[in-house]
Amino acid sequence: MVSAGRLIQIFPTGALQVTDSYNVTNLGPTLSSLAFKVPKGVSSITENYVLGLEIDQPETTPTPTVNSDGTSTVTFTPSFGSVPFNQSFRAKIFYTLSPSTYLSTSSLGTFTVNFALFNNVQFYASSLQTRIVTPSGFRLNSLTGQVPQISGNQIFLLASPVTPVSSLGFSMTYQLDPFWSSLSPLSWVGLVEGALAAGVLAVLSRPGAEGAITGAPSQLITKFVDLYDEKSSMRLESDKMEEDLARGALNRYDYKQRRRMLDRRMTEIDRALAPVEEQLAAAQGRYSDMIKRIERAEVELNVIKTTSADLRNQNRSGKISRDLYESLNADLIRRKQRAEQTIDTVIINLREEIR
Repeated sequence: MVSAGRLIQIFPTGALQVTDSYNVTNLGPTLSSLAFKVPKGVSSITENYVLGLEIDQPETTPTPTVNSDGTSTVTFTPSFGSVPFNQSFRAKIFYTLSPSTYLSTSSLGTFTVNFALFNNVQFYASSLQTRIVTPSGFRLNSLTGQVPQISGNQIFLLASPVTPVSSLGFSMTYQLDPFWSSLSPLSWVGLVEGALAAGVLAVLSRPGAEGAITGAPSQLITKFVDLYDEKSSMRLESDKMEEDLARGALNRYDYKQRRRMLDRRMTEIDRALAPVEEQLAAAQGRYSDMIKRIERAEVELNVIKTTSADLRNQNRSGKISRDLYESLNADLIRRKQRAEQTIDTVIINLREEIR
């Protein structure tokens, strides 16, 4: 017996991350493993399982099997041995959608995603819900294929009943408005798709353009700037999540889910940035200096984040007065603004070099 649900998170960068949740009760013979399918055109697949009500399995990165139709199969092999008759467990599979497969854009900031409430439905259920969590600056233009229910920054799609022949697809067109959102202009640039980056490179490759940037590795700078724009967007999204959690606008369960997604993507970006930074620093001494300025600013931001959390805890426990807390916190805010300004200045200067 299976019931399922799907969470789709839209990030300010335009990234689409998905969590598929299954509640499974084994009503047949003992199972040594169980296979789940994920859609085609996805990446960064991880999985997590909970046996019964309490036994939480560690999150793992599976080795999916690619099927002939482009989908992938993820196999759950329980570390506790097997799943006997009438035993229940919950499974969650996390992955990122490929923009080239599921996302299109008709104009700057306007996107259309074509996806489904669920894929490969081989079960019967009284209902199935998909929840879409949207970022600041999101505006829904249209949604076809399903009837949406909107509450705050969440869109709910409900199908009832659900069978293997149910029509579960939907198409959603929306805008991510940089002027309405909490993103900085630099973060917004990260939403521009690869076509624009290709356009920049095409301009640079015209006759006579080679000499416009003497000694500057333009493709390397473009890659660095694009990756760092996404990293800045992730940092802003993280800050907003912390604020929403503190004021009760985000429950702890959703926070943990979104935190996990953000941390996973941030790790991927840092991994992709490392060789780019190394190559850029080796190209010219001034690029090395720029990267060092960014690294020092990032260290400062991490120190500020840790110190801010410590101050907040001391204030809540009564170890420091409210006045002292506000004074020290104001100083941290000024330091944070200076560090962010340092990073923005470097990125602006690099972006100017590839125009």
